[in-house]
Amino acid sequence: LLSSAVKAGDGGAEIGGVLYAVRHSVYIDAVYVDQWNPEKWEKLSDVPDLVDNDFMAADVALDPASGAVYGCFHNVNKNGFEFGTIDYEACKREKVAAVDEWSALAADASGVLYAIGMDGMLSRVDKATGTLTAVGPTGVVPAANGTAAIEPRSGRMFWCTTVAGGKAGLYEVD
Repeated sequence: LLSSAVKAGDGGAEIGGVLYAVRHSVYIDAVYVDQWNPEKWEKLSDVPDLVDNDFMAADVALDPASGAVYGCFHNVNKNGFEFGTIDYEACKREKVAAVDEWSALAADASGVLYAIGMDGMLSRVDKATGTLTAVGPTGVVPAANGTAAIEPRSGRMFWCTTVAGGKAGLYEVD
């Protein structure tokens, strides 16, 4: 991001020229969805949408083939995780399945979804069931959530995460 004002620590995606950014206020335990113009970095509304805890994501990925946004989300009680979809425009989230926490999620140009688990395992995700099929270990074990993206022309996957000791890094996953 090119603006320090945008807070999206709990997920977000750019859809239709609007950046939806999810943030959590720990002081009042509230979750908000802000809307931004990503070209001018101007907030589009002074009143963010107040949403449930289950909008908070470990990571989300926009499927370029379908336009759907998938994610690994906290459940509403914040005591587990769920794989599902989110519609930021309608402020609606759908659960597909309960899952273990994932560090990152990314979709390739054809819509194949990949997750990186908290054990560092790269897996393909069945979008209908949330079932993981192991691809192989990344060689990195995350200590916290990160984010991943697949460059659509080359198909190269990049993953930003933090490892033990608080060291952050950007990794290419191949």
